[in-house]
Amino acid sequence: MVDAAANEDQEPQGRDGFLGRRRGLILVALGLSVVALAGGAWMGLSGRQAAAPAQDAQSAVKAAADAGHGGAAAGGPALGMLDFKDIVANISGSSASGQPAERLMKIRFDMTYSDPEKSKALMEKKKPYLRDAILSYLRQLHEADLRGSDGLFLLKAELLKRARAVVGSDAPQEFLIVDLVMQ
Repeated sequence: MVDAAANEDQEPQGRDGFLGRRRGLILVALGLSVVALAGGAWMGLSGRQAAAPAQDAQSAVKAAADAGHGGAAAGGPALGMLDFKDIVANISGSSASGQPAERLMKIRFDMTYSDPEKSKALMEKKKPYLRDAILSYLRQLHEADLRGSDGLFLLKAELLKRARAVVGSDAPQEFLIVDLVMQ
């Protein structure tokens, strides 16, 4: 009898102990959740603050590059601009079902070149040959070649390589893409 009474006394006490431990675990989990949320918020906010100086640095680089394109008065070397009107080319592509398809690409860009006083006449003279070389290259492209920022960097590099080959010097400096549309 004494054992039965002892068991009855311990059973409710055991439940309270279990409920107490359960409440403790819930409170610990709630506390860890609050700490995790606070840590995530802190990292998110500090990431934004770190991104702001990076954007300021990018703005400074862009302003310096624009100043370099502006001429010798801005402190950088003078650069000339050769404007290419819209160029339309057929490029290879794929349909939604994976079948080969032809795509139309329209591109408009400017080419900068060094020493405009000496090179302007040469650039104007070579412009039809530059356009032909560029059009020949564009027709070889596949639509996948132009995806993402890597595709645009590759396109600019290839155009610059061909322009320097046509001109026969390092006068062409950069291609600035004004418009690029694929259909």
